[in-house]
Amino acid sequence: MNWLDTFGRANAGAFDRQGWTYYVGQRFDLFYPGYGDSYPGLRGAVGMTYEMAGHGRAGSSIERPDGELLTLADRLARHYTTSIATLQASIDNREGLLRDFAASRLAALAASPKSFLWSAETPEARAAAELLARHGVEVGTLPASRRLEVVPHAGSRAAARELAAGTFVVSTRQPLGSLVRALMEPEVPMDNDFIEAQRERLELNQRPQFYDITAWALPLAYNLEAWSTAGDISGRPLDPELRGGVRGEGELGYLIPPQGIAGYRAAARLQAEGIRFRLAIDDLRLDGVDYPAGTLFVPRRGNSDTLDATLAELARGLRIDRAGTGLSENGISLGSDEVVPIRRASIGVVSGEGVGVTSFGYLWHLLDRQVGVEHHRIDIGRLGKMELADLDVIVLPSGSGYDDELDEATAERLATWVERGGVLVAVGGAVSWVVDRELVEVERWQAPETETDDNEVTELTPANRPLYTPGAALATRLRRVHPLASGVHSAPAAIYQGRTILLPSGDARRDLLLADQDDPVIAGFAWPEAVERLKGSLLVGTHPRGQGGVILFAQEPAYRLFWRSTAPIFLNAVMYGPSLAERRSLVD
Repeated sequence: MNWLDTFGRANAGAFDRQGWTYYVGQRFDLFYPGYGDSYPGLRGAVGMTYEMAGHGRAGSSIERPDGELLTLADRLARHYTTSIATLQASIDNREGLLRDFAASRLAALAASPKSFLWSAETPEARAAAELLARHGVEVGTLPASRRLEVVPHAGSRAAARELAAGTFVVSTRQPLGSLVRALMEPEVPMDNDFIEAQRERLELNQRPQFYDITAWALPLAYNLEAWSTAGDISGRPLDPELRGGVRGEGELGYLIPPQGIAGYRAAARLQAEGIRFRLAIDDLRLDGVDYPAGTLFVPRRGNSDTLDATLAELARGLRIDRAGTGLSENGISLGSDEVVPIRRASIGVVSGEGVGVTSFGYLWHLLDRQVGVEHHRIDIGRLGKMELADLDVIVLPSGSGYDDELDEATAERLATWVERGGVLVAVGGAVSWVVDRELVEVERWQAPETETDDNEVTELTPANRPLYTPGAALATRLRRVHPLASGVHSAPAAIYQGRTILLPSGDARRDLLLADQDDPVIAGFAWPEAVERLKGSLLVGTHPRGQGGVILFAQEPAYRLFWRSTAPIFLNAVMYGPSLAERRSLVD
């Protein structure tokens, strides 16, 4: 019996009496006070956590089925008590805890090693390496090009490949090797007995007992071009000097190629300081260097004398190249209409009653903390009264209460605002409201009709009812020539969670991101019937309306802020959408 079992046996009675949630040892029994749902049978991990009056309604009073009222004060008191209890249990069992800690590190060193590698050329490559390094993982880069037998991430067939010098590499032969496997492996197998039990519940129309998402691989979340190989591949330590810098010569201006979230942070900084820049919505080649769509061009002409100092500061964590000519050797030129001037957009993000607090939190944190772009929080109750003309972009986070909070008149005001040039961005649950109010023409998957006698009740089966998918990663098809795909180097994996499935329009100009038509689920779990429905489904769509447009994200584009692969499409829509709409590029 380990120390976790001892702790659980000693404290379980007290936890039950006070209404706490706890999970302890190898088999979890979870109960969420105030929700009335029990989730037995989750196996295969060791851990402990506590929740009280939590989930998306944390901070509000919650009435339990038995009439007991749970408040924020209850939540605080119990979290404090459980924290102290955890510390005391750790002290009392410190020897066993230290032995377990050391054993886990030694086990990782003793196991057969495996190495994961990813190209340094993808926008979030450096960010992924630094994320691992901040958590104590040893990450390196190949000092020279090397030919290795590798398996593509989420693939199955090994092949010889020449990997360039500078390719990032991390091996499981290190104390945190188990963490490396957990974060980098494309798939974590689920217990067959558990899956069979859930299928039985599904057939009986009972709620499955999946807990949280079932896919979280870092290469998928960061849209990395990644591979794995057997053995311990060593690399040289990360060089802080390689993070950025101003390179090249030329007085025409500066070029900032796509570099993930860091690139949008730079764009927000330029806008905050009144520095003009343009967005290349197609590829180009200058002075022997290829620049993909999504590259920013900051001209010297028209900008202030502080331009050089600002760009030098940004280059401490960003690659920036000087440009000496606007005439490209291949692709578009810097003076073409495909290099669109970007103006500062007035952005509003809706919150309040009926809006999902977690969805709002993801989007707010992305814009405010990660990127630093100025925006306004708009209470949903003000949408029907405020002057919408003051806004260029309105973001509707996911939520289930739009029908209750927004009337037909507000929908009509939003439609008029879009037609006059506004960009409306709807996420997750908000998409249903946008569709129901006929702001866009999109169909959702509907159960097939079954012919029955008048007195016969149609039997509910997995084939004719919506099925919940517990957070799987989908392979996608991306319309790369679309301006909103700028900066996305390859079709990104998309997180999918829920039941709603949008059908594609069939118009390639509107269907920006689709689930793969043949084999959409590349990591995580989905029922076979759900997989069939997900094939070719619409994940991101653009819809012109007058001088503006509506952009739909069927799923969270920045799920929990760790799923970065689809975040650039959202940031393009919010930060650059109005400028693209003015140039009629938004839905071309």
